Amino acid sequence: MESPMEHPRYARFWSRAAARVIDLLIIIAAFNLFYLANQLGADAGLWTGMEQSEGGRTGAGFYMANALRIIFFLTFPGFYFVYLHGAYGQTIGKMILRISVVNTDGSHIDYRKALMRHLVEIFLSLILGFLIIITVSIVGSLIAFLFSAIGLFGSFLKTVYNYIAIIIPLIFSPCPVFLWAAFDPRKQGLHDKVCKTFVVWTGVPSPLPAAVEPEPPAGSPPDDPASLDTGTSPSL
Repeated sequence: MESPMEHPRYARFWSRAAARVIDLLIIIAAFNLFYLANQLGADAGLWTGMEQSEGGRTGAGFYMANALRIIFFLTFPGFYFVYLHGAYGQTIGKMILRISVVNTDGSHIDYRKALMRHLVEIFLSLILGFLIIITVSIVGSLIAFLFSAIGLFGSFLKTVYNYIAIIIPLIFSPCPVFLWAAFDPRKQGLHDKVCKTFVVWTGVPSPLPAAVEPEPPAGSPPDDPASLDTGTSPSL
């Protein structure tokens, strides 16, 4: 059974948020590089472009090249987070901020724990996103109905809230998972609590435990102060 860390160095919420922003920028950059390489290859005739099928008709058909592109866009973020967390305990963003994901005993997480942590994060984000959609839709429809009843911008507000009900969950559904860390005493997100992990500083050493005096062997006589060497020569 894992024991809690004796000297935790929990990373602050804003450090984790900054690391996540860096990671997202890296993933977006990878997507853009992939898209650029795909376009250059399509222009050179190495493969068909995203907008064309093998028959040359725009938007027609579904073929292996598009399947591979979809697989890349869906799996690369998961590979990025799972591989780096499993191999190093930290993503590139966490490396820059000098924070790391560890188990409750302070050891680095393995690939299995990294995968479980990532899947739990996605699962909780989907649930919270669904709840946010329901809440925003109900509140938006109610407000639009009230304004419509008094003849003020009813249809316009309903259209606006229909868009908000889609956009807000996409942006903010992962936030409660991480926002929990801002108020938790051990700075754990919801996925950290489920998977029993912590995010800690790597650049700050843990305080050393207090030194303990070794106990004398059992049965040995106590030290006699009078028998200690005082620096004088023994009498002859």
